[in-house]
Amino acid sequence: MPSLVLAPIPAAASAPSQRSRFDHQELLDTVALVADEWRGLAGPDDTLAKAAANYRQFEHGAATRGKLQAVFDNQHPFEFSGVAAGKGQTRFRFGFPGRGYLSPSGSNYSWSALNVELLRNKAETRQRGSGQWKLFSVLNEGSSVSGVNMSYDSKQTRAPGGLWYGSERYRVGTLMFGGLDAPLTSAESAAGKVEGGSAAASAAEQGHSGTIQGLELRSELRQRGAVTELRYQLAAQAVVVKPGPPPVRDVNLKLRILNVNTAALGDFRRGLHSLLFDKLSAAERAGLMQPLWERLLKTTLTQGVVFIVDELSARYNGNKATLKGRVSFDQLREEDVATPGVLLQKMVAEIDLRVPVDLTKDLAYFMARPHFSADMDESKLRASSDGVAAKLIGKLVDGGLARVDRKELRMAIQFKGGKLTANGKPLSLAVFSG
Repeated sequence: MPSLVLAPIPAAASAPSQRSRFDHQELLDTVALVADEWRGLAGPDDTLAKAAANYRQFEHGAATRGKLQAVFDNQHPFEFSGVAAGKGQTRFRFGFPGRGYLSPSGSNYSWSALNVELLRNKAETRQRGSGQWKLFSVLNEGSSVSGVNMSYDSKQTRAPGGLWYGSERYRVGTLMFGGLDAPLTSAESAAGKVEGGSAAASAAEQGHSGTIQGLELRSELRQRGAVTELRYQLAAQAVVVKPGPPPVRDVNLKLRILNVNTAALGDFRRGLHSLLFDKLSAAERAGLMQPLWERLLKTTLTQGVVFIVDELSARYNGNKATLKGRVSFDQLREEDVATPGVLLQKMVAEIDLRVPVDLTKDLAYFMARPHFSADMDESKLRASSDGVAAKLIGKLVDGGLARVDRKELRMAIQFKGGKLTANGKPLSLAVFSG
């Protein structure tokens, strides 16, 4: 299936000669119309049972039905229903069918059927969710993006304030892209035509292509009395870019946000719900969104929030680099939040960085390679870039900014009181140049 997804599709005869990346305006307009007409289905209590009951008598407006016909080839493409599942539970189902859609300017969209199920108890305070979406792709004159084997699952409990505690996971089996950085030239130039015949487009004209395999996002909310703990994990099995270096593997980010005020988070959730579901104009929503975020940010930052990076790591050419860190704020007041200089002055950050010596050599080579011709002697280039890496490590170690232990370059970096240090010594970014 992936090879078919990335196969070139001829542009429509009516498509303009000037290349655009993707034309999604009609698709976005349709989504906006549907979302606007769905507002209020669940009511202020935000229950799916009421939403499903209201949806049975629901009818889209004439303008929306016309858009749905153009995009989905169906004026009623969405399924939303609730089915009894025993023990007082209800299985709510949402989805839409697969479709191939050609935008007005020639962008080719394809997607498989989307199916989402949410199993809730009678009070709708406990939920288990799952979802499957096998394919979404868009192509336009050499540029493409597609996702394959996407899924969702969750297990959550709703607290009295309306916040859902528990875990969610989103996964994309393979995310593929191609030509996104290619220059926006005319269709004739993109085809590689030259005087006296045609020629293959250069690598620069084609842009880069690549895949991200095993992309996964996990999130979790845990209630700790008056505060809430947020956990996030972003991971990818492999990131491949062509033309480019060897794959980056085992990418992993684990982040915790501690001491988030539960009441402030609940207020934010209720405010966001009102913005999304109340009958407001686009201008009114835009005007209310910023103050909503500002209130949450001020309350969170001034009441002892702590950001902890348990792990930021990746493996390249067999060598794994890791970073761990912690960020907090020292006696921050609400008026400080709006002043970036004061915010930085009161920020306290601690970072533990570990990079294998062999990886520093690989990075030096990767950075140097584009500056030399393809016929450059690789052994000489390697020797030169290895020398650059050794020189940098020597500067860091001799200056007391780092140490080498078990073939790893290790740095303990701290930012406090507006000053940056490494291993207790003042650190200037100039040390990394030259």
